[in-house]
Amino acid sequence: MLAKVSLVIASTALAMFAMGRIESIAAHHGFGDPVACAQESNDPGDDASAQDDADSEAAVSASGVYSGAIMDSGEGDGMISAAISQIHSKLTGNFVATFQTTNYGPGFVKGKIKNGAINARLNFSIKGKCGLNFHGTFQNGNEISGNYTMTGCKGQSNHGSFDMTHQ
Repeated sequence: MLAKVSLVIASTALAMFAMGRIESIAAHHGFGDPVACAQESNDPGDDASAQDDADSEAAVSASGVYSGAIMDSGEGDGMISAAISQIHSKLTGNFVATFQTTNYGPGFVKGKIKNGAINARLNFSIKGKCGLNFHGTFQNGNEISGNYTMTGCKGQSNHGSFDMTHQ
């Protein structure tokens, strides 16, 4: 049990470090500053639509470190944590879900977000096909919740849901 707790803490710390580095690189290289670009425009006709686009994109920024509860059909209740980076509509990151008898992950997140709807694949390893297909929502500016089905795992067809909040 101590090993599992240590794994979760180490994975979360690593994820937080990676997210900080990614956000730092993005901030210093001008990635993700659409508001500044819209303000520099000299065409008054474009100002309103550019600002609306920037506001709507900022409203669904799901980047960050999350943790919360997971409920699985085979493993029962557990905890899940993830570090997610968003560039435009693409989501990437890593995750780990811990249960009393097993873990899902650590693994990798790859997906898309559009108008608050998230479709993602949470793979348990880089080359393996075992993982979770997740369909959910980003809501309230700080919460990711939805349902998943396990696919590509020999002899397992678990499904469930999770609800994570931004830390």
